[in-house]
Amino acid sequence: MPPSRTLLLLLLNFLICVSTIQWEEKLVKYPSFICAEQKFAPWNKPTSRLRLHVNKSYQNKFELISKKLEGIGVFPKDIEETFIKGTGKGGQKVNKTNNCVMIRYASGEGEKIIIKCHKHRCLQKNRIYARELLYDKITSVRDNLEDAITHEIEKEKRRVLKPTDREKRESINYKKRRSEVKSNRQKNFRYEDDIG
Repeated sequence: MPPSRTLLLLLLNFLICVSTIQWEEKLVKYPSFICAEQKFAPWNKPTSRLRLHVNKSYQNKFELISKKLEGIGVFPKDIEETFIKGTGKGGQKVNKTNNCVMIRYASGEGEKIIIKCHKHRCLQKNRIYARELLYDKITSVRDNLEDAITHEIEKEKRRVLKPTDREKRESINYKKRRSEVKSNRQKNFRYEDDIG
């Protein structure tokens, strides 16, 4: 093969790899917002031809709750999200589609939280709602831990401040002595009625 043809093939292969990487980044960032027929499109298509079907209000809510989760230290790499078939109300669509969201959150400290959400018929709404539930659960657990810690600290302070029996007796004796000293300072008036 001539060198120019080899260079051309290498360049073409490089461009296909670059477009594939860009497309994969979009797929990782918004996995559920991609239309089903586009999800399985050939990898060698340029990204400009791919159409992302995104509902802007869901996307904004999803980004908002993701930022809230990042604010408390829950990053997307810590969340494992799976989609399973739903059950219950909603007719045949609910039974046929994978619109039930299951989130597994495992933090570095060993705590694991599993949330299954099938409140809505729409997958995007369920994804958002599941993340809101995760946020509420984590914040409530942290608040309960903080309350328990402050309660223990206050309990320890009360225990330290509570006087022992010996300290109580010494305090009472001191107060009695002080009252005697003060009563001795008063002048004794004798009234005619007291003289018998």
